[in-house]
Amino acid sequence: MGLLSLRPFPRRALVLGATAFVMGLGFPRTDWEGVVWVALTPLIVEALRQPIRVAFAWGWVFGTVFYLVLLRWLDYTFNTYSSIPWPLTFGPTFALAGYCALYVGLFAAAVSWLAQRSIVWALCASPFLWVAGEWIRGHLFGGFPWGLLGYSQYLRLPVIQIAELAGVYAVSLVIVAVNAAITGCFVLAWRPALALPGHYPASGRSPPPRCDPACQPAERHRDVPLHRHREQHPALGAAPRGHAARAGSPRRHPEGGDHVLRWLGLQDRR
Repeated sequence: MGLLSLRPFPRRALVLGATAFVMGLGFPRTDWEGVVWVALTPLIVEALRQPIRVAFAWGWVFGTVFYLVLLRWLDYTFNTYSSIPWPLTFGPTFALAGYCALYVGLFAAAVSWLAQRSIVWALCASPFLWVAGEWIRGHLFGGFPWGLLGYSQYLRLPVIQIAELAGVYAVSLVIVAVNAAITGCFVLAWRPALALPGHYPASGRSPPPRCDPACQPAERHRDVPLHRHREQHPALGAAPRGHAARAGSPRRHPEGGDHVLRWLGLQDRR
């Protein structure tokens, strides 16, 4: 069974789980710091397209997988410096990962709530929402500022220069902003905006000819569609089958990136 044959729900879970796993590898020791610039994109897409509760659930799952990968060093710590047997050492790690994942779930829920009002505003606010969650997690209950996205770029000196303005939170803000921008390329209708001049963005049709009473007959005749010429002048031959029916029907421009989202299971087929 290939990936394309999977139903949307397991495919969505697979995509979110895989990206969360890879994002956890963006920190030491693996230091795949480049993946964090795109790893949040599926989660933001899901948050924009789902109700608030569903977005929170997917955000919590995403965060749990991410923090389980990030906190994998706790297993060695418990096995080395405690008397807790190995199967039980996974319990505290999972509990801590689940707690930290709550902030990711709240982030997704907040993006979903804003998306019900404006997707553009939700995308613009998502970097600030993520940074707010990181700040609260770093101060609430004594704070646990582990796994802030900005820390993943400690090897990239040009990138972390912005930390002079607002510390590691400024680096996290830039990373999430890039993820939000990439998300916008998928969920916003950018292809109609790139339509040729003189075309309607929504339908792809050219604007109707202007019927100026003062225009010359030749100009009015030139604006008549080809299949009308064929009907008025039989010598031109019959119009191709189905041409007349298609001539007046608008062509639909595909929404930006929708085919990719459907393939990944992040958007249900209509």
